[in-house]
Amino acid sequence: SSTPVAPFILQTGTAFVPGTTINALLDVTATQGSWSQSYALPSGSPAGTPVAFAANGPVPIPDNNPAGATLNIPVAGITGPVGKVTVSVRITHTFDGDIAVSLFSPDNTQVVLSQNRGGSGDNFGADCPASANDTTFDDAAATAIAAGTAPFIGSFRPDQPLAAFNGKTGAAANGNWRLFVVDNAGADVGNIECVTVNIDGYAATSAGCSAQACKSVS
Repeated sequence: SSTPVAPFILQTGTAFVPGTTINALLDVTATQGSWSQSYALPSGSPAGTPVAFAANGPVPIPDNNPAGATLNIPVAGITGPVGKVTVSVRITHTFDGDIAVSLFSPDNTQVVLSQNRGGSGDNFGADCPASANDTTFDDAAATAIAAGTAPFIGSFRPDQPLAAFNGKTGAAANGNWRLFVVDNAGADVGNIECVTVNIDGYAATSAGCSAQACKSVS
């Protein structure tokens, strides 16, 4: 192993969206041979306090019907890239294992929060508004939703990472986010009662450089 005299530096252009993962490939040639190593590098840093956007139902979930139920969460005023999303839900249902719960951003990106979890248990969360008493999906949670027990009070990692929303900006962040619930089996029914989406922004580490400036330092 060795340490270079000067550190490697990655410089982005002005159009780069902070919060976007940088996928890099390092090719190394030495007397011992040649090899490659890939890296996924985070960019930017969380900025400020998450802003909460809430919506209330009830919205009936049709029984054993792929059309599902949707509760829109209006989001406005997000001026920078999305840095992190968490979502809290209160859903009443008499057989949690029947339902699949997803969150969609305005550009139709889907994240599956819970895919038929909870078996014969009842409900997600305890009351409205959706908050700490309810089911919060957070990529940083210690427990996966698959390991939780209905009514899932507390924080859980979703079945798919909410990081899929990171870096979204403009019309992809502002507009109607959608909580979508599908009942995949007969006999039991319920409602989407309420939902809160918390969105944190990203701050750029630096402002990037113009094409000419980047060229001069490359």
